[in-house]
Amino acid sequence: MTQGTELSHYRRMIRPNRSLSRRWLVAVFAAYVVTEVGIGVAFFIMGAWLVLPFAGLEIFVIGVILYLVSRHARDYELIVVDERHLKVFRRLGRRRFHHEFQRYWAKISLRCDARKWYPSRLVVGSHGRFVEIGAWMEEDQRRVLARDLKQIIQR
Repeated sequence: MTQGTELSHYRRMIRPNRSLSRRWLVAVFAAYVVTEVGIGVAFFIMGAWLVLPFAGLEIFVIGVILYLVSRHARDYELIVVDERHLKVFRRLGRRRFHHEFQRYWAKISLRCDARKWYPSRLVVGSHGRFVEIGAWMEEDQRRVLARDLKQIIQR
């Protein structure tokens, strides 16, 4: 948020927690493949030839799963509030979404489960059109974001 007495812009980037970058993911997968092929070849030499095709199948399945996970490595939500609008830009895999609401009419709502079994949902919107934001955040962070957005919208 820009410092000063007058609000000119509020920007908040939200990204899911990713423990490995794409480069490290490839390195870990390569180490896995080398290990798996080594074990498969060792069993093949000992006469258990059927282990090698199943090792290949396992490598293929793990590779597909890691590819699907890596497609979401650059997911994000960007929340921008300016003098007139509240905008939410979202990237999920290859899809991109853009939601724009009039700041004056925008509502911020933190919806909590009555039994506390499920995490809260932070939704923004107006005129019957709402979008959930901050689903990747922890509960405390989501509450702080809701409070900050409510304060920004009311200015």
